[in-house]
Amino acid sequence: MSDSILQVEKIKPKDGSGTGAITIADSNSNVTIGNLTATSLAGGTIGSSVVFPAGKILQVKEVTLENFNTSNTTTQLGVFNNTSSSFTIGSTSNHVYIHVMGQAKAVNSTSADVYATISEGTTSSIGSVLTNAIQRAQTGDQTFHFSMFAIDNSPASTTPQYVFTIQRNTNGTSYVNLDGNSTYRHKMVLMEVQQ
Repeated sequence: MSDSILQVEKIKPKDGSGTGAITIADSNSNVTIGNLTATSLAGGTIGSSVVFPAGKILQVKEVTLENFNTSNTTTQLGVFNNTSSSFTIGSTSNHVYIHVMGQAKAVNSTSADVYATISEGTTSSIGSVLTNAIQRAQTGDQTFHFSMFAIDNSPASTTPQYVFTIQRNTNGTSYVNLDGNSTYRHKMVLMEVQQ
């Protein structure tokens, strides 16, 4: 039996108002529409196979942090990273927006400064630097609050990890360290962006 074809210009409810609902009686039936233009969708759930336009934020998550390291250092030291299970993206072709808040202390010799980065990887395996920042003061020991962001346009996997690193910026600083491991001082927010 061949398929039936119904060709019409408009379908309206039987009351003719144009505002009523049209119902498909069999709830198991699927409706395929090649090009849907709608002013609003009253309800329902968008399926996981739907592809959003590039640039749309697909998810936002404050991730769980681990591997806090409060040791004194002069060279690059990873001081925390997100857990591998805390963030999963749909595809490595999407981008990840990373926002990190961290607090570091610089002990003064002739100046006090901290060089910080958001990098790919973990505290034990630091990868490519995605962004960096420097804060400095001329006198006294200083505590610096960093609020930094980066964009990873080529995530290493669908469970990407990112690490916050610190080091002294000049020899005028004796050493730097992470200012405690309290999670209210240190946070990381990750966003998956459709490409």
